[in-house]
Amino acid sequence: MKYRNSIESLLHTYAERVDRGDFDALSRLFTHGGIHDPAGKVIAWGSDEVRELYRDMIQIHPETRSPQTQHLVSNLKLEIDEKRQRVLARSCYTVLQQRPGQIIEIIMSGKYFDVFVKVNDDWRFSEHHMRPCLFGDLSRHLKVDAAKIKQWHNAYINR
Repeated sequence: MKYRNSIESLLHTYAERVDRGDFDALSRLFTHGGIHDPAGKVIAWGSDEVRELYRDMIQIHPETRSPQTQHLVSNLKLEIDEKRQRVLARSCYTVLQQRPGQIIEIIMSGKYFDVFVKVNDDWRFSEHHMRPCLFGDLSRHLKVDAAKIKQWHNAYINR
C-alpha cells in the first residue's frame, strides 16, 4: 500500500495547518479540490475559496496567533481505485482546545470522508467532507454560529 503513507501525510498536514492557523498553507492542499458539507454540497473549491472559508470560520487567538486547538485524526480506512487513480478515505477526528488558564476540552468529534486523486504522481485532496457528530463548547473556536454546524449534523443524520 504505497499510497497509504501519502494519504496519511496529507491528512496530518491538514490537521497541523488548521491547528497553526496557517490558512494560506492549508489552502494549498486544495488546489485540485474542495470542502464539502455533510450533505455533499461544495462550500469552497480551490485554494482561494478554501483560504477564505477557514478565515471566515475559525477564530485565531492573538496571544498565540492560532486557534489553540489540536486535531487528532484516527481510524483511517482506505479504498483504492487504481483504474481511476483515486483513493477513498474514511477517518475520525477529535478536536481538543486549551485556552490560557483553562483545562483541555474536547470541543468536537466527527468523521472525515475524503477523496484523493493522483496529480503529476502526487496524491492531492479532491473532496474533503466533514461530518461532525459530537459537540462541546465551540464558542472559542468558531466565528460562525455553532448552531449552523449542528444543523449540518442534523441534516446528515436525518436524510
